Amino acid sequence: MNNQILLRLTRECSKWSLAMAVLFGMAACQQEDALLAESEKTVTETVVNTEALLTDFAEVLSKATYARQEVREFLKEEAVKQFDKNYDVLYALVRDKKIGEATFHDVLVEYSSEEEMDRIEAGLPLLNILIPEIAFFDINAANMDCEDAEIPVAISKEKVTSLYLNGVCEVDLEKGEVPDFHTFVVNENSRVIVTPATKGGKPTISFISPNYDGTQEIATTRAFAVSASTVGGKAIEAFKYFYQNASGKNSRALQRDYIYYGMTPNGGKGTLKRDVSEYISFIEVDPKAYFKIADQRVGAVYDDPYIKNESVSRKKKDFTEQELIDAMWTKGQYNFKVEIISASKTQPDLAYIPAGPAEIWKFNYERDYRHGTWFRKKKYTYKLTPENFEAKRYYLNPDWITFSTWDLSVESLYRHINFWEEDESVKTTYSYSYDLTKMNSQKIDGEFKFGLGTEKENVGVGIGISNTTTVSKTQEFKFERQDKDDNLGTKKIYFYDPIIDSKSGNDYLMHEYNTGFLRFGIAVK
Repeated sequence: MNNQILLRLTRECSKWSLAMAVLFGMAACQQEDALLAESEKTVTETVVNTEALLTDFAEVLSKATYARQEVREFLKEEAVKQFDKNYDVLYALVRDKKIGEATFHDVLVEYSSEEEMDRIEAGLPLLNILIPEIAFFDINAANMDCEDAEIPVAISKEKVTSLYLNGVCEVDLEKGEVPDFHTFVVNENSRVIVTPATKGGKPTISFISPNYDGTQEIATTRAFAVSASTVGGKAIEAFKYFYQNASGKNSRALQRDYIYYGMTPNGGKGTLKRDVSEYISFIEVDPKAYFKIADQRVGAVYDDPYIKNESVSRKKKDFTEQELIDAMWTKGQYNFKVEIISASKTQPDLAYIPAGPAEIWKFNYERDYRHGTWFRKKKYTYKLTPENFEAKRYYLNPDWITFSTWDLSVESLYRHINFWEEDESVKTTYSYSYDLTKMNSQKIDGEFKFGLGTEKENVGVGIGISNTTTVSKTQEFKFERQDKDDNLGTKKIYFYDPIIDSKSGNDYLMHEYNTGFLRFGIAVK
C-alpha cells in the first residue's frame, strides 16, 4: 500500500470517527434530554395527581359523611384521640376499622369503586382527614354535632378552598377565609412517615418527631393535666412513693420530704438536697380580673391593655384573629408582680410576669355573618364581651419565678405568695406581719430531718402541725408598692401540700392554688 492510499484511508477513518462521535453525542444528548423531559413530566404529573387524588377522595368521603351519621361519628371518635397530638385521622390507621359490620374502606367503596379506592390509597400513603380547631369560633372535634348531615368536606387547592357536600363542590372560599362551622379537611399528614404494607401485612407508622407521638392513652382530664417534662422528674419520683389521697406513710402530702430530704415511706433520717428548687409553672387569670386590672389610663393613652372597640365589622373579607386583636384592643401587656415571703429573708423576693390579653384569655367572640347578594356585599361583624372570656393556662419560663431550696432549718413550713398587677403611680412602703411556723430540733438538726411529716414518730402523716415539734413566731416584712397596684390575692404554700395530686394516663394532675382572681401551679427542677 502506497503512502497516498494510506493517507486517504486515514483521512476517511478520521471523518468516520468524527461523524460517529457526533452521532453518538447527539444520541446521548437526545437521550439525556428525553430523560430530563420524562423526569420533569413525572414531577409535574405527581403534583397534579396529588391534588387530583385528594379531590377524588373528598368527593367520595363527602358522599359517605352526608349519607351516614355513623361515618361522621366514627371520624369524630378517631379525631379526638389525637394520635399525632392534632385532630387528625390518618387513613392508613383506620382503613380496616369497623363501622358497623363493614370496614371504613368498604364503606367508601360503596360510594366509589374498588378500583378508585385502590388508586387513591396507592397514590396517597399519607392520606389524612382533619377536623380543624378554630379557637375564636369555639370549633373543635369534641363539640362537633354528628346529627348535622351538612358538614362539608374541604380541600385546600392552589387558589381556593373547595367545600364538597354529597359529592358536589358547593362553594369555593377565598384563600385565608376561615369558615365558622365544622368541616372535614382532606390533606396529607405532615407529622408521620408511612411505610406501605407488604403483601398481606399492615403499613408501618412512625413519627417525624417524638413530640408528635400521641398514641399513648389520652387522659380524660387532659385540659387540666400536664406532661412529665412540665411537672419535673423529681416530683414524679416523689409521686411513685407518695401517691395516696389519704393519711399514712404513702400519703401524697409527704412528697417534699422525698424531694428535699430523699426520704422514702420507710422514714428514718433524711439529708437536705441543696440542688432542688421549685417554680411557678403556670397561671390562669380569672376573666373577672379584667375589670380590676384594665384600669390604668392617662388621658387617651392606655397603659393597661383595654378594649377600645367592643364591636368591629368589615365587608368582603373575614378577619384573622390577630386583626381582631389589633382592631379591638389597645397595645401593651399586663405586668403581674409576685411577692414571695419566706422566713429566711427579711424582705420579700419580687418577680414579674408580662402577659398580653390573648395569652391569658380566650375571647369567645360573638360573630355575625351577613351573606352577600346582588344588592349588597357580605359583611363580618364581631362583638367582644369580657363576660364571655374564658381563662387560658399561661405556662411560664422555669426561670421567671423560682423559689430557693426549702431548708426547714431556717425556713417556715409556709411560704406566702402575693399577686398584684402593677400600675404606674406613687410608691409607698407598707409593713405587714406574718405568722410563721418552723420545726424545732426534734425534727430538724442542720441539714438532717428525722422522720416523715411533722410528728415526732417516723410514721407522721405530714398533713397537720404538731405542737411538740414546731414553734411559731411573728415576723414583719416591708413592701414597696405603687398606690394604684391591683391586688389579685394571697395564697399560702404549705411544705406538706402535694406537688402532684394524681396521674391519668401519661399525664399528671398538678396541685393548684387559687387566690380568687388567679390560679397557679408549682413544679420542681
